[in-house]
Amino acid sequence: MPVAAQVRTWHRRLSYVIGLQLLLWTGSGLVFTWDPIEDVRGESSLRPEAPPPAPPLADIVSVDRAAQAAGLPAPGEARLAWRRGRWTWSLSAPRAAPGEAVLVDALTGTPLPTMNADEAARLAAGLLAADAPVTGVAHVARAEGEYRDKPTPAWRVDFADGRGTSLYVVAATGEVGAVRNDLWRRFDWLWMLHIMDYRDREDFGTPWLTAAALLGVTTALSGLLLAGLSLRRA
Repeated sequence: MPVAAQVRTWHRRLSYVIGLQLLLWTGSGLVFTWDPIEDVRGESSLRPEAPPPAPPLADIVSVDRAAQAAGLPAPGEARLAWRRGRWTWSLSAPRAAPGEAVLVDALTGTPLPTMNADEAARLAAGLLAADAPVTGVAHVARAEGEYRDKPTPAWRVDFADGRGTSLYVVAATGEVGAVRNDLWRRFDWLWMLHIMDYRDREDFGTPWLTAAALLGVTTALSGLLLAGLSLRRA
C-alpha cells in the first residue's frame, strides 16, 4: 500500500477516536469566551460593602480579652473586621483552616454564636445586588459539589433572580464562601469535559487528558504529513 494511503487510513482512524474530544475542547473553549469571568464567578451579583467608620480605640475591647472570651489563649491571627453587621475581632487558632475563625463583638467582648438560617438569609439578601426573593436556605456541612474546597459549615441561600444565584455564607464568620449561578454551573460542567477530570474537575494531569492530547497531536501530525504528501504528488 502506498505511503499516502497508509497515512490517510491512520489519519481517518485516529480522527474517529479523538474527533469528539477535539470538538469538546474547541466548543468548550468557545463557550468560555462568551461571558465575562466576573459574571461567571458571580462577582457582579454582589453589592459592594461599605462598612461604617471603625469605633474609637478606647471603645474596642483588647485582643487578649476577646481571645479569652473565645477560649483562644494564643490566637494565631486577630483582625478587626466588619462582620455580620457589627465590628468584631476575627480570631483564629494557630494553623487554623480557612473559615475556622471565631468572632467576638469588638465593643462588648461577647463571642458571636454560629449563624442560624434566618440570619444567613438576611445577610445574603443584603449582599445580593439584585432585589430578589429568597427561595431556599440549606445547611452545608461538607465542602463538595459546587462548593468544593470551601470553608464549612456554611449556609446556601438561593435566590429567584433569573440567574439561579446561590450565595454560600460561612456560618461562623458571615463571609461569602462562594457565589454560584447558572453561568458558573455551565462553565464548571464544560470545564470538566475540557480537562477530562470527571470527579474533582481540578486535575490537569489525568491519564485521560494525557492520552487524548497525544492522540490529538498524532492526528494533527498525520494530517500535516498527508497534506505534504499530497502537495508533493501534485
